[in-house]
Amino acid sequence: MKYFWFVGLSIGSLVLWQGCKEAGDPAAQTVVDRQNLLELYADSIILPNYEDLAQKGEALETAVLELCTNPSAETYSGAQAAWSAAYLAFATTEVHNFGPIKSQRLDSKIHSWPIRVNDIETFIAAGALSEADVKAGGALVKGLPVIEYMIYGANRDLDASAFVADESRCQYLLSLTATLADNTAALHSSWAESGDNFRRDFVDAGSEDSMYGKQTEALDDMVNQMIHTIQFIEGDKVARPLGKRNNGVAQPDDVESPYGQLSKSLILTNLSSIRQAFLGGDSLQDNSVAAIIQESSPELYEEVTAAITAAESSLGQTTGSLSIAVQGDEAALVEGCFTSLKELLRLFAADVAGVLGVTPTFSDNDGD
Repeated sequence: MKYFWFVGLSIGSLVLWQGCKEAGDPAAQTVVDRQNLLELYADSIILPNYEDLAQKGEALETAVLELCTNPSAETYSGAQAAWSAAYLAFATTEVHNFGPIKSQRLDSKIHSWPIRVNDIETFIAAGALSEADVKAGGALVKGLPVIEYMIYGANRDLDASAFVADESRCQYLLSLTATLADNTAALHSSWAESGDNFRRDFVDAGSEDSMYGKQTEALDDMVNQMIHTIQFIEGDKVARPLGKRNNGVAQPDDVESPYGQLSKSLILTNLSSIRQAFLGGDSLQDNSVAAIIQESSPELYEEVTAAITAAESSLGQTTGSLSIAVQGDEAALVEGCFTSLKELLRLFAADVAGVLGVTPTFSDNDGD
């Protein structure tokens, strides 16, 4: 069945009439309370995720300090685990990284990928490795992917002794993690009511005190970031290593996390966060995007949730790291994930955006 959407606007709500192109079917009306939708998203998704990221950033700084103060197999393992936890926490936030993370350019300070090893090594060789030096340096010499490189090494052959033999490694790593902790704390503060309170701008969109002139502008940011995240996963995190940009020849070194081998978990976390953003929480919530879609078009709701599940299932069936999976017999499973992501992107950009009256915007990183 095909649907067309008429969008009527009223203060604080979006009224949608679903018209069926088949004669005789009754029209359905859905009223979207934008205020409740924005409040749900800010309070149940964005703020908790940013708070968790800030906590994980602080924990990583502490773990690296312990490693550099007392290098041992235990403290090295602890630093690796803390890095993984921080990176996964960041992956959870990618679905809503709009607003201050863009205007304050915190996104590139926290996560600039892919890294350039030559730039990192040149920065280290220059010898200016203080926290101030790292903060003054460009995005390519700071953030979670650079921390990964410094913890694991180019050949994944480091152990705790590397942090004794090479003082510059610890000096740089301590500055990197302190800078990351500051940036993740600043990101949380930018949304928190006790900080810059961008939450107020977002939730009160359309009011005189908000940077958003209309509620639809906040809704556009919210939905388009979901679309951009799906596109980024499909085009860069999956298509690139799968060889979609290299005549079908797999590029295993182009995975997001080549040293810590966290790439598959990062994608699965991204997918879980997309589901959470769609549902409004860990399960379907009133006033969520999913609740609106389910009322307007139950078929579309089922298609979206099925596409997310299919992408998770395909990738989750791979048994090794993503860099190994794209080269061997399990490449077909990664291909299945890619196909499901393309379908999910189509559903969000065409149908979900259409239901909500959002005009989708795209980047140039599509994988096909």
